[in-house]
Amino acid sequence: MSTNSTSYSGIDIQAGGVRADNSIALGGSLSTTTVESAGTLYLNSVSSAGIQGNVNLNGGVVSSVLASSQGTGSILPGAVNIGVSSSGASTGNSGEFLLSDSFANIGRNITLSGALGGTGAINVVGNGYGQSGTLLLSGNSNTYNGTFCVSGGATLQSQAAQGFGNTLGNSSSITLNNGFVIINDNGSSGTGVANTIISSYSSNNVVVNGPGTLTLGNATGANSNTTGNILPFNNVTLNNGTTLTLNTTSGYVMRIGGTFSGGGTLAGNAAVNLTGTLAPGDAPAVLNITNTGFSFAGGTNSAYAPEINPSLGAGWTGSSTTNAGVSYDQINMVAGAGLAINGATLNIRMSGASSLVAGDEFFLVNETIARPGLSARRWISPRIP
Repeated sequence: MSTNSTSYSGIDIQAGGVRADNSIALGGSLSTTTVESAGTLYLNSVSSAGIQGNVNLNGGVVSSVLASSQGTGSILPGAVNIGVSSSGASTGNSGEFLLSDSFANIGRNITLSGALGGTGAINVVGNGYGQSGTLLLSGNSNTYNGTFCVSGGATLQSQAAQGFGNTLGNSSSITLNNGFVIINDNGSSGTGVANTIISSYSSNNVVVNGPGTLTLGNATGANSNTTGNILPFNNVTLNNGTTLTLNTTSGYVMRIGGTFSGGGTLAGNAAVNLTGTLAPGDAPAVLNITNTGFSFAGGTNSAYAPEINPSLGAGWTGSSTTNAGVSYDQINMVAGAGLAINGATLNIRMSGASSLVAGDEFFLVNETIARPGLSARRWISPRIP
């Protein structure tokens, strides 16, 4: 079904699909369309004015008929609220943005230029094996407070206008499962100034359940003098065996003010400043770092809190790093990645029923690549007397 409506009452899509072919197809700017759990709203307009009206996603799906080669795709300039019913009541239900066509293997782009709100989870979904599109957030007054789940090779892009803050909303979280996130926002409305801290992202969390890429950089038309600009996040979690590739196009740095946890691989060309705590796992794990650099940037206020559980195995035997990730946590520096301790506090967390025995040693930091003028280094816990 396609619509060419001039009604202000809006549409409640309870099942099946509705296709919007022009800017007033959903009733105009005063209307509200609700997409329920068995319904799908298909966007099929290239109008620069967008498809007018507000949208409540209450368990349903928004997709696009336009191929990703057609620019930013269909635009929704009105308010989009996740987990809100047709009556305006909060339900907490999720909503999905489907950004691919599995049959034609074509990516689909959607732009949300209005305010994004609600608390239900937002699933940003690609097809997982080919071309997937982008959900572009360009609104400057988003109040969303929920979780973005990006999967199937889809991309979530935060593209605020220059001088505005976080388009991801308030205290939202990002879960990556073979997904991509691009954050373009230089946080400055005046002359470009390097080393700016863009505090508006400091409540956002990142969870990596599968391969994920996070790219930090400038908004379109923003100032170019941003080398060293810092985007601070709260907690970052790598589930065991996953990889977070952290890239920057403009010399940006990621700051983690909460806890960086999990066992996996941190890769990419962007540096990380940790002002909170590094705790590789709830159970012992190895965190591999291959990116440009990792710095404990909070001095004694930042901490490395490895877990040691002697009941799961012995520490160093004198010839290897036996049981790293099994009975104790380890930071493993790979391929010459940089690590700066900067006076951080070491807080060893003991667990398990077994006790340490005389001579036990544990490689809490392992750097096996020699640097110019330096041999390879392995930093160990104090020897148990």
